Amino acid sequence: MRDKGRTANPVRVTVGPPRPISIQNEALLEAGKEMLSKSVEVGRDFCKTMVTVCGAAIPIHVALVGLAAGKEFKFDLLQGLLALAGPALYLIAMCTFSYGYFPGRSAMSLEDVDSIAKARDSALERRYESALGGTSLFAFGVIATLGAAMYFFGQPDPATAPPAP
Repeated sequence: MRDKGRTANPVRVTVGPPRPISIQNEALLEAGKEMLSKSVEVGRDFCKTMVTVCGAAIPIHVALVGLAAGKEFKFDLLQGLLALAGPALYLIAMCTFSYGYFPGRSAMSLEDVDSIAKARDSALERRYESALGGTSLFAFGVIATLGAAMYFFGQPDPATAPPAP
């Protein structure tokens, strides 16, 4: 009985003498090396930039909601939560991006290529997750800011409202 995975005629492969790398392949190898070495830095730089963007979004939100609500506006509990939802999301997003910005701790040996690859993959994964989570939180913060601004712009301005009798 014959094994299904084996063939009756084995395949022979002949290896010729090595040829020099073409200029195109050499350029591709250099591009691959650069992509590999820069991949960790790109995620780190993105997280660093987004920490600043999230920090700047908080005073912008406060100014926009303050402009929409007016100076004399008295917030009840739900309106206060609506007014604070955006800054809270920006603050959580900023913390998430900060987690992605800081270097992680991992044990690696420069003599073991597998441990270097594992540490690099771990850093890439952590930065990717931080960037994805932080970007999602930031987007929800923008939606909360726009929703709060639209709500408060739709409310009557207490400064121009007639006094209650």
